[in-house]
Amino acid sequence: MHNKEHDRMMTELSRLIGNQENLTQADLEKIVNQFNSGKTVPKAQLTPQQQAEDLVYEAYELFPNKVEEALKKIEKALKLNPDCIEAYECLANNAPDLEMHLGYLRKGIEAGMKIFGGKYLEKNRGHFWGLTETRPFMRCLQQLANAFLLTNNIDEAVSILEMLLDMNPNDNQGIRYQLLPALLELGEDDKYKKYDKLFNDENSTFLLFNRALFAFKTKGKCLASDNKLKAAIEANKYVAKKLLSKSQLRTIADSYSWGDENEAKYYVVMAKRVWQKTDGALEWLTSETSKTQIKRK
Repeated sequence: MHNKEHDRMMTELSRLIGNQENLTQADLEKIVNQFNSGKTVPKAQLTPQQQAEDLVYEAYELFPNKVEEALKKIEKALKLNPDCIEAYECLANNAPDLEMHLGYLRKGIEAGMKIFGGKYLEKNRGHFWGLTETRPFMRCLQQLANAFLLTNNIDEAVSILEMLLDMNPNDNQGIRYQLLPALLELGEDDKYKKYDKLFNDENSTFLLFNRALFAFKTKGKCLASDNKLKAAIEANKYVAKKLLSKSQLRTIADSYSWGDENEAKYYVVMAKRVWQKTDGALEWLTSETSKTQIKRK
């Protein structure tokens, strides 16, 4: 399911729940059944903010084929709610150039800080993602961090990524996959260990390759680092080749599965630079990859 469809469903469900508190399991089941049968809050009862949200969802359906119509809906949404983060996120996602993309992200973040900063942040710190209304703000922050990473502004990116993990330690956005390579690149060993420890039970391709590189950076080539790299290579056979390739990745897929080539592309986009910057890392990777291939034969 497309993310926007999911967001819209969650928005409709939260509207049906409204401000009701102390709901029982039976109450929740009744609301979900109403939602599943197609019940929504009548348009006449929607607030200006909610009307603006719906206009943005409609605009998404029009991009990129009917840009003029889509922009009119966004304009109308911002008249209803000048702090409509969803509108700025939509404009950023469909911006014709990087400068406009960043400008709209900053506007969305500015609106988000106004709405979700201060007391709201203090009250809800730790479970931001569970509050549907905060998600456009968090996505704008993540996209800005992405832009900083791509333009080598690592410190700025790390500052945003740490803030996002503080808001949502469960990390539904996959912030750790961007943050940990960035910390390795900055040489922030203590911070790297702190955040990696939060996900100690996870043995994804992303974290296995990061851990192997960290072991090599801190201990050099040894049995421990070799074993970590071997485990990483076994988790995804495509990563090493793409890390060692001199060509740059131009595109990545919208999704991936564990161990597949698309997953390797995601990791390499985020971590290739730190592998290249680490003295001896690529030579070590070449050597260990060759050993693994020989053993397979």
